[in-house]
Amino acid sequence: MSFAAYNLAGAPSCNSKDNHWVDFDAERGKGHFVEADGAYLSANPPILYSTYVEMRDGVRLAADVYLPFSIEKEARLWSELQHKQMVIRLAAEKVEASLANGSNREKQKKTEHQQHQKDKHEQQQEQEQGNEHEPQHEQRKLQEQQEETQGNQHEQEQEQEHEHTHEQEDEKELHNNKKQLLSFLRRVEAKLKEEENHLRSTVPKLPVYLEITRYNRRSEHFWPFTLLSIWRHPRGASLNVWSWQTQQFLVANQYAVVVVDTRGSGASFGYRSVDLGEDELLDAEELVQWSRDQWFSSSKIAAGGLSYDGMLGLSIAARGKVDAVLSLFSPIDIMNELVAPGGFFCHSFLNDYTGLTTEFERNGSPWRHMLKSPLQFPFHVLLGFLFSFGGSSGVIGFEAELPLAILSHKKNWKMTEAVSGVQFYDDAVSFGENLKAQPSSFGITPQIMETLAQQKVSLLAVGGFCDSATARGAIRLFSSMQKNAPESRQDLWFMVRRVVPQLILGNWSHGGRRSCDPFGGSFSCFESDLYKTILRFFDCRLKKKCWGGVEEEMPVHYWQTGTAEWREALTFPPRENMKNFDLRLTDKRLSDVQLEEGPEEAFSVRNEGLGSLFEVYRHGLEHTLHDVTQKVQHYANMLELQEEARVSADLLRSASLPSSPAAAATTAAAAATAAADEVASLSSLHAAPKRIHKKERRPSKLSQLLSGLLLAFLPQRQANNERNLKQLFNHDFNAHLMQLPPLPDAAETNAVASKQTVTTTQAAAAAANKRTETAAATSANSSQAAAEAEAAVANSLTAFQAAERSVDYEVEYLSSSGEYSRWPIAQHPFRLFINYGNRLFLKTKQPEFSLSLGVSTDEDKEREPFSFSPFTPSQLLARPLSFLSQPLERDLQMVGSAFLNLFIKAKHCNEISLFAYLEDVDVAAGFSHYVTEAQVLASNRPSEVRDDLPVGSYGRVLRPFSRKSYKPIEEDEEVNVSVNFEPTAWTFKKGHSLRLLLTGSDLENFQLNPAKEVLLPSHWKVLTYSAFLSIPLYDHPSAQQE
Repeated sequence: MSFAAYNLAGAPSCNSKDNHWVDFDAERGKGHFVEADGAYLSANPPILYSTYVEMRDGVRLAADVYLPFSIEKEARLWSELQHKQMVIRLAAEKVEASLANGSNREKQKKTEHQQHQKDKHEQQQEQEQGNEHEPQHEQRKLQEQQEETQGNQHEQEQEQEHEHTHEQEDEKELHNNKKQLLSFLRRVEAKLKEEENHLRSTVPKLPVYLEITRYNRRSEHFWPFTLLSIWRHPRGASLNVWSWQTQQFLVANQYAVVVVDTRGSGASFGYRSVDLGEDELLDAEELVQWSRDQWFSSSKIAAGGLSYDGMLGLSIAARGKVDAVLSLFSPIDIMNELVAPGGFFCHSFLNDYTGLTTEFERNGSPWRHMLKSPLQFPFHVLLGFLFSFGGSSGVIGFEAELPLAILSHKKNWKMTEAVSGVQFYDDAVSFGENLKAQPSSFGITPQIMETLAQQKVSLLAVGGFCDSATARGAIRLFSSMQKNAPESRQDLWFMVRRVVPQLILGNWSHGGRRSCDPFGGSFSCFESDLYKTILRFFDCRLKKKCWGGVEEEMPVHYWQTGTAEWREALTFPPRENMKNFDLRLTDKRLSDVQLEEGPEEAFSVRNEGLGSLFEVYRHGLEHTLHDVTQKVQHYANMLELQEEARVSADLLRSASLPSSPAAAATTAAAAATAAADEVASLSSLHAAPKRIHKKERRPSKLSQLLSGLLLAFLPQRQANNERNLKQLFNHDFNAHLMQLPPLPDAAETNAVASKQTVTTTQAAAAAANKRTETAAATSANSSQAAAEAEAAVANSLTAFQAAERSVDYEVEYLSSSGEYSRWPIAQHPFRLFINYGNRLFLKTKQPEFSLSLGVSTDEDKEREPFSFSPFTPSQLLARPLSFLSQPLERDLQMVGSAFLNLFIKAKHCNEISLFAYLEDVDVAAGFSHYVTEAQVLASNRPSEVRDDLPVGSYGRVLRPFSRKSYKPIEEDEEVNVSVNFEPTAWTFKKGHSLRLLLTGSDLENFQLNPAKEVLLPSHWKVLTYSAFLSIPLYDHPSAQQE
């Protein structure tokens, strides 16, 4: 293999072809918007003030308000007016309190005087009764003394009465003065209220964008970095780290932006028992009303944001509180898309997300979590959170209350702890004494989506094909809006463009911070245009100011990888010109079949080399250094894998291993017998030549890193010398042929587009129906020709089935898709790049959890489970099972979700774990590109298998992952492991091959459910006679013209 086999698409340049379909430079020239660049923001800095907003239960939430510089005069007047009103209000409250205290004191004195007179009268009566028993001369003497005493007391009482009268007069005068002062203050207050109403009537009214976040609305900024303008922020002691791009662009274009720390986060008080709980949603409703009542508000409110913020915005919108909602890369089904896709626990997401959010909420900054695994995070991000960015910024004027707010977050729930004991999506999860919920309710449920559609809310949904599994969530949300919103029906689209939902799908990571298009730059040029798209959407929905062709364009735009162009449609995937392209899996090894030669001209893979240094100006030094660091490490790993593959190939050539299926079966049986004799040995579980120990010395890690550094900077335009597909996989005994159907021409595609499925799919589905009661009935044929074709395919399939064709595979449980994948989305906003490398060299990884195998032998004797964790893999190169097609005769444009129909037999196990990957093999370059993937734990049985869905729709096989649908794998059972692949849009070029790769693990990202006892099979028997891979093909009009 040449160096081109390890090309990582070079420098951190942006993918220039994915610029927006709208010419925003021309639109800016027409005056539709202003560019929020550094020059504009320096001359027109946004106005910021912060405050606490008190909720119904007394919990106070921290809110920042950003206003355009154009209303600086009105904002200053409003600020002065608010200050005056606050002073007058406080003075009036004090006067009222003083008046109330004076009245209370007067009542108290009157009561005391009455009590004194009463006590005096009782004392005189007691003295008179006592004098009656004294002698007469003594009585006269006592009487004289009493008269003298009474005279003195009377004089004192007169003096006290005189003083009391004067005090009463003074207090009365003071009371009257206070009443006059209060009356004056009330008049002043009324006058200020009139000024406020006047200012309200004259100030320009602005639509309000409300973002309620859990990721710190604003962070502290440390000296000396406060002397710098970071991300176009004004120099200062705090800055908006999370949503600064949206905030800057909208404020510059006459929107008010309100950013609030949600309950239990940032500088807000309170805690959350669960995400999107009732308290949090009630807070959101009050914040919407508070925003609507503000002096600058036009009463038009938009909500949403990135990730969790978008989910909260959708939940508010479903309650009918906002006019437009923004869902940027927001998960919809939390369990199915993030936490446990396919029934596995996605630990690369769970560990990072829980750690980061916990540190944000309980300590204000995530640097403690980052230092636990510093190599996972970009170096400049670590430096930023250690030395530049601090914790959450307090509310201006209330900074001393920030520690108390953070202290109240200690009771927040932790997702990892809550779901650790979950086995099924319908299990009950406890969040407190009186709060329980099912994991299936986490996120935006179908009920919420249906309610959202009925609220007539304008929706802009943006998703990334490399953003975990959230692209299908965005598609499902958009489709629900189209189906359930009366104004969004497809047949009324041209009449009601302003309320129809919009969907944008690109080849992006979470947040759109990276492009995973292997044929373009690793940054997305669309990222800067995304915020202009948001402005255009809000302008049309909230201001009725539609520009840039927003009223004429289709509601769906998606990026076609390989063709490198934006396309539009009414739905995703499109409904017209679509057809399933079904490839049949066979038991034929590639080494045993005749294959056509590859293209004569080699496809060159480009490496930018030193050009990466010139990207510093565009993307910044920190991003460039980060990319170089990641790519050097990736290059070094790939070089090590290449070296191991070369040594393995040399040993295989010298060993003269059997090439015929019969000889291979004999060898495999002998290896299985040897494995049964030494179950405790890991290496004996893997038949030769799977585990090959190199006798020659490996290159050192330092030399590999130096080689990787050299290759990262040297421009290369080389190609693979082994242009033939058979030569490329000649020494891979797990590589098999995947048979292509006849390629339809454009006319044939148009003639049968309404059928949705091709006859091969129907025939294979019929065979699958014999194995499961849930499979859908085959659809009727639309023409006699199609019926004859189906009959021919069905007869062929029946004959093929009778042979009981299958492939025996020793399962690889140590494989990994790498650390730069679509799944660790908590790191994606930090611009972690997405790159799967050359999939011809799949890497192994040491497992971090227990994995038990049931060993299968020819004697069918059940053996004790073997646990191979912990241990160090004997080699780096994984051995997956793969099926490859012949090189394509023309381009194939895939749009939507592929489907794999597959059954597997296994012994001595209760579970089958399957990871399936669809790849694009560039034969000339010797490079296999990752396209999409699927995974499933097969004990979660399908509830339904459908073939009546539109072509390319996700969900042809439905698995509820419920306790009811769970059934352990039985001995020699034909298990349905059919899966839906994550949706994408990809063009397979002429001369390339399609590759289906199957393996038993992805250790970098997924682990088995720790709450279940799992026993996996050491071998699979893959039933190829009924297996097929269905690719949704779209014949684009331009391709038809060609």
